[in-house]
Amino acid sequence: IVRKNLAGIREVLAAQSPQLTLVQEVTRRSPLNFNEPMLDALHGTLADGPCVYLADARTRCIPSPLALDHGLATFSTFALADWRSVALPLEPVWHLGLLRKHYQMLVAEIASTDPGRNWIIINIHLAAFDEGATVRRRQLAAVFDYATSRHGEGHLVVIGGDWNLAFADLGRPHTTKAEHRQWIHPFPHDALPDGWRTHYDDAAASVRTLQRPYVAGDNYVTVVDGFAVSPNVEAVAVTTHDLDFAFSDHHPISITVRAKQTATTNT
Repeated sequence: IVRKNLAGIREVLAAQSPQLTLVQEVTRRSPLNFNEPMLDALHGTLADGPCVYLADARTRCIPSPLALDHGLATFSTFALADWRSVALPLEPVWHLGLLRKHYQMLVAEIASTDPGRNWIIINIHLAAFDEGATVRRRQLAAVFDYATSRHGEGHLVVIGGDWNLAFADLGRPHTTKAEHRQWIHPFPHDALPDGWRTHYDDAAASVRTLQRPYVAGDNYVTVVDGFAVSPNVEAVAVTTHDLDFAFSDHHPISITVRAKQTATTNT
Protein backbone atom coordinates (compact mmCIF):
# COMPACT_ATOMS: atom_id res chain seq x y z
CA ILE A 1 0.00 0.00 0.00
CA VAL A 2 2.84 2.39 0.82
CA ARG A 3 4.46 1.67 -2.53
CA LYS A 4 1.18 2.17 -4.36
CA ASN A 5 0.61 5.51 -2.65
CA LEU A 6 4.17 6.65 -3.31
CA ALA A 7 3.84 5.71 -6.99
CA GLY A 8 0.62 7.72 -7.17
CA ILE A 9 2.24 10.75 -5.55
CA ARG A 10 5.15 10.56 -7.99
CA GLU A 11 2.74 10.33 -10.93
CA VAL A 12 0.84 13.42 -9.80
CA LEU A 13 4.04 15.43 -9.32
CA ALA A 14 5.43 14.36 -12.68
CA ALA A 15 2.21 15.41 -14.41
CA GLN A 16 2.31 18.87 -12.81
CA SER A 17 6.02 19.52 -13.47
CA PRO A 18 6.24 22.21 -10.75
CA GLN A 19 9.14 24.65 -10.66
CA LEU A 20 9.15 24.44 -6.86
CA THR A 21 7.79 21.61 -4.74
CA LEU A 22 7.26 21.83 -0.98
CA VAL A 23 6.55 18.54 0.80
CA GLN A 24 5.98 17.69 4.44
CA GLU A 25 6.22 14.39 6.33
CA VAL A 26 8.67 12.96 3.82
CA THR A 27 10.97 10.25 5.13
CA ARG A 28 14.51 9.17 4.52
CA ARG A 29 13.74 6.08 6.53
CA SER A 30 11.01 5.24 9.00
CA PRO A 31 9.17 2.20 10.34
CA LEU A 32 6.05 4.36 9.96
CA ASN A 33 6.15 3.72 6.20
CA PHE A 34 7.92 0.34 6.33
CA ASN A 35 11.23 2.06 5.51
CA GLU A 36 10.33 2.95 1.95
CA PRO A 37 12.87 5.61 0.78
CA MET A 38 10.38 8.37 0.06
CA LEU A 39 12.90 11.20 -0.27
CA ASP A 40 14.97 9.29 -2.82
CA ALA A 41 11.83 8.37 -4.78
CA LEU A 42 10.64 11.97 -4.94
CA HIS A 43 14.11 13.18 -5.87
CA GLY A 44 14.07 10.71 -8.75
CA THR A 45 10.81 12.28 -9.93
CA LEU A 46 11.86 15.90 -9.37
CA ALA A 47 15.49 15.65 -10.43
CA ASP A 48 15.87 18.84 -12.46
CA GLY A 49 17.46 20.87 -9.68
CA PRO A 50 18.53 21.00 -6.04
CA CYS A 51 16.69 19.45 -3.13
CA VAL A 52 17.06 20.56 0.49
CA TYR A 53 15.84 18.37 3.33
CA LEU A 54 15.26 19.19 6.98
CA ALA A 55 14.58 16.47 9.54
CA ASP A 56 12.12 17.57 12.22
CA ALA A 57 11.78 14.08 13.74
CA ARG A 58 14.89 11.95 14.01
CA THR A 59 16.04 9.25 16.38
CA ARG A 60 19.65 8.84 17.47
CA CYS A 61 21.52 5.69 18.46
CA ILE A 62 18.64 3.53 17.21
CA PRO A 63 19.57 1.18 14.36
CA SER A 64 17.51 0.48 11.25
CA PRO A 65 14.78 -0.71 10.78
CA LEU A 66 13.59 1.17 13.88
CA ALA A 67 15.45 4.41 13.14
CA LEU A 68 13.23 7.40 12.31
CA ASP A 69 14.25 10.24 10.00
CA HIS A 70 11.53 12.40 8.46
CA GLY A 71 10.70 16.04 7.90
CA LEU A 72 10.39 18.70 5.19
CA ALA A 73 11.86 18.86 1.70
CA THR A 74 11.92 21.58 -0.95
CA PHE A 75 12.71 20.73 -4.55
CA SER A 76 13.60 23.48 -7.00
CA THR A 77 14.29 23.78 -10.71
CA PHE A 78 16.14 27.02 -9.87
CA ALA A 79 19.58 27.30 -8.34
CA LEU A 80 19.41 28.18 -4.65
CA ALA A 81 21.31 31.22 -3.44
CA ASP A 82 20.95 30.02 0.15
CA TRP A 83 18.90 27.80 2.42
CA ARG A 84 18.52 27.52 6.16
CA SER A 85 16.37 26.16 8.95
CA VAL A 86 14.64 28.47 11.40
CA ALA A 87 13.41 27.07 14.71
CA LEU A 88 9.77 27.33 15.78
CA PRO A 89 8.24 26.99 19.26
CA LEU A 90 7.99 23.36 20.36
CA GLU A 91 5.28 21.33 22.00
CA PRO A 92 6.05 20.54 25.66
CA VAL A 93 5.35 16.80 25.27
CA TRP A 94 7.69 13.92 24.41
CA HIS A 95 6.21 11.01 22.43
CA LEU A 96 6.67 7.73 24.29
CA GLY A 97 9.05 9.66 26.54
CA LEU A 98 11.73 9.43 23.82
CA LEU A 99 10.85 11.53 20.78
CA ARG A 100 10.14 15.22 20.45
CA LYS A 101 9.33 16.83 17.14
CA HIS A 102 11.61 19.80 16.46
CA TYR A 103 9.41 22.17 14.49
CA GLN A 104 11.32 24.33 12.05
CA MET A 105 10.84 26.35 8.89
CA LEU A 106 12.76 25.22 5.82
CA VAL A 107 13.76 28.45 4.06
CA ALA A 108 15.06 28.46 0.47
CA GLU A 109 16.32 31.62 -1.23
CA ILE A 110 16.29 32.02 -5.01
CA ALA A 111 18.07 34.88 -6.73
CA SER A 112 15.98 37.09 -9.02
CA THR A 113 16.96 39.36 -11.88
CA ASP A 114 16.29 42.30 -9.57
CA PRO A 115 19.38 42.63 -7.34
CA GLY A 116 18.58 42.59 -3.63
CA ARG A 117 15.04 41.36 -4.27
CA ASN A 118 15.25 37.59 -4.03
CA TRP A 119 12.49 35.03 -3.61
CA ILE A 120 12.22 33.61 -0.08
CA ILE A 121 10.30 30.31 -0.12
CA ILE A 122 9.29 29.07 3.34
CA ASN A 123 8.15 25.46 3.79
CA ILE A 124 6.20 24.85 7.02
CA HIS A 125 4.37 22.14 8.91
CA LEU A 126 2.82 23.45 12.11
CA ALA A 127 1.72 21.45 15.14
CA ALA A 128 -1.59 19.58 14.99
CA PHE A 129 -2.54 18.21 18.39
CA ASP A 130 -1.52 20.97 20.81
CA GLU A 131 -4.21 21.79 23.36
CA GLY A 132 -6.36 24.69 22.17
CA ALA A 133 -3.94 25.33 19.26
CA THR A 134 -1.76 27.31 21.69
CA VAL A 135 1.54 26.12 20.23
CA ARG A 136 0.24 26.53 16.67
CA ARG A 137 -0.57 30.18 17.27
CA ARG A 138 2.87 30.78 18.75
CA GLN A 139 4.42 29.06 15.76
CA LEU A 140 2.31 31.16 13.40
CA ALA A 141 3.51 34.33 15.08
CA ALA A 142 7.13 33.15 14.75
CA VAL A 143 6.61 32.33 11.05
CA PHE A 144 5.32 35.81 10.31
CA ASP A 145 7.95 37.49 12.48
CA TYR A 146 10.61 35.88 10.33
CA ALA A 147 8.73 36.36 7.05
CA THR A 148 8.07 40.06 7.63
CA SER A 149 11.74 40.60 8.52
CA ARG A 150 12.76 39.10 5.16
CA HIS A 151 10.14 41.18 3.36
CA GLY A 152 11.46 44.22 5.20
CA GLU A 153 14.82 43.53 3.54
CA GLY A 154 13.07 43.96 0.19
CA HIS A 155 12.58 40.29 -0.67
CA LEU A 156 9.58 38.49 -2.16
CA VAL A 157 8.21 35.98 0.34
CA VAL A 158 6.00 32.93 -0.20
CA ILE A 159 5.03 30.65 2.71
CA GLY A 160 3.50 27.29 1.90
CA GLY A 161 2.68 24.01 3.56
CA ASP A 162 0.46 22.37 6.15
CA TRP A 163 -0.69 25.06 8.58
CA ASN A 164 -2.96 22.70 10.56
CA LEU A 165 -5.35 25.63 10.91
CA ALA A 166 -8.58 25.68 8.93
CA PHE A 167 -8.61 28.48 6.35
CA ALA A 168 -12.33 28.00 5.66
CA ASP A 169 -15.31 26.01 6.93
CA LEU A 170 -16.46 23.99 3.93
CA GLY A 171 -19.64 22.86 5.63
CA ARG A 172 -19.49 19.43 3.98
CA PRO A 173 -21.73 16.69 5.41
CA HIS A 174 -19.95 14.14 7.61
CA THR A 175 -20.52 11.65 10.42
CA THR A 176 -17.21 12.21 12.22
CA LYS A 177 -17.53 12.41 16.00
CA ALA A 178 -16.21 15.44 17.86
CA GLU A 179 -13.40 13.39 19.42
CA HIS A 180 -11.86 12.99 15.97
CA ARG A 181 -12.22 16.69 15.16
CA GLN A 182 -10.73 18.14 18.35
CA TRP A 183 -7.55 19.16 16.51
CA ILE A 184 -9.44 21.45 14.09
CA HIS A 185 -9.07 25.17 14.86
CA PRO A 186 -9.70 28.16 12.56
CA PHE A 187 -6.88 30.12 10.96
CA PRO A 188 -6.71 33.55 12.65
CA HIS A 189 -7.00 35.71 9.53
CA ASP A 190 -6.97 38.86 11.66
CA ALA A 191 -3.42 37.96 12.75
CA LEU A 192 -1.99 38.50 9.26
CA PRO A 193 0.50 41.35 9.00
CA ASP A 194 -0.64 44.39 7.02
CA GLY A 195 -0.69 43.75 3.30
CA TRP A 196 -0.11 39.99 3.56
CA ARG A 197 -2.61 37.62 1.95
CA THR A 198 -3.48 33.95 2.37
CA HIS A 199 -4.29 31.92 -0.74
CA TYR A 200 -6.11 28.61 -0.70
CA ASP A 201 -8.76 26.82 -2.76
CA ASP A 202 -12.04 26.33 -0.92
CA ALA A 203 -13.63 24.56 -3.90
CA ALA A 204 -12.11 21.31 -2.62
CA ALA A 205 -10.91 19.94 0.70
CA SER A 206 -7.20 19.64 1.36
CA VAL A 207 -7.29 17.27 4.36
CA ARG A 208 -9.50 14.58 5.87
CA THR A 209 -9.80 12.98 9.28
CA LEU A 210 -8.14 9.61 9.83
CA GLN A 211 -10.50 7.73 12.11
CA ARG A 212 -11.40 5.41 9.21
CA PRO A 213 -10.48 4.83 5.55
CA TYR A 214 -11.90 7.67 3.48
CA VAL A 215 -15.61 7.57 2.66
CA ALA A 216 -17.11 10.72 1.18
CA GLY A 217 -19.80 12.04 3.49
CA ASP A 218 -18.40 10.19 6.52
CA ASN A 219 -14.94 11.67 7.08
CA TYR A 220 -14.75 15.32 8.07
CA VAL A 221 -12.86 17.41 5.53
CA THR A 222 -11.50 20.95 5.60
CA VAL A 223 -8.74 23.18 4.16
CA VAL A 224 -5.48 23.48 6.14
CA ASP A 225 -3.01 23.54 3.24
CA GLY A 226 -2.25 26.72 1.36
CA PHE A 227 -0.03 29.75 1.05
CA ALA A 228 0.63 33.23 2.38
CA VAL A 229 2.45 35.88 0.35
CA SER A 230 4.08 39.20 1.13
CA PRO A 231 2.56 42.48 -0.12
CA ASN A 232 4.96 42.62 -3.09
CA VAL A 233 3.81 39.21 -4.42
CA GLU A 234 0.72 38.58 -6.52
CA ALA A 235 -1.00 35.19 -6.58
CA VAL A 236 -2.18 34.52 -10.12
CA ALA A 237 -3.94 31.21 -9.42
CA VAL A 238 -4.27 28.59 -6.67
CA THR A 239 -5.71 25.12 -7.18
CA THR A 240 -6.37 22.07 -5.02
CA HIS A 241 -5.86 18.88 -6.97
CA ASP A 242 -8.83 16.81 -5.79
CA LEU A 243 -7.69 13.17 -5.95
CA ASP A 244 -10.44 11.88 -3.64
CA PHE A 245 -7.66 11.23 -1.11
CA ALA A 246 -6.41 8.33 -3.22
CA PHE A 247 -2.75 8.46 -2.10
CA SER A 248 -2.66 10.56 1.07
CA ASP A 249 -4.80 12.19 3.74
CA HIS A 250 -3.87 15.54 2.13
CA HIS A 251 -4.37 16.90 -1.36
CA PRO A 252 -1.63 18.74 -3.25
CA ILE A 253 -2.07 22.49 -3.78
CA SER A 254 -0.57 24.45 -6.67
CA ILE A 255 0.01 28.20 -6.77
CA THR A 256 1.29 30.50 -9.48
CA VAL A 257 2.87 33.72 -8.24
CA ARG A 258 4.67 36.71 -9.68
CA ALA A 259 6.35 39.81 -8.34
CA LYS A 260 4.30 42.97 -8.28
CA GLN A 261 5.76 45.74 -10.29
CA THR A 262 7.23 48.56 -8.22
CA ALA A 263 5.34 51.72 -8.98
CA THR A 264 7.30 54.95 -9.49
CA THR A 265 5.78 58.38 -9.42
CA ASN A 266 7.06 61.92 -9.86
CA THR A 267 6.30 64.34 -7.05
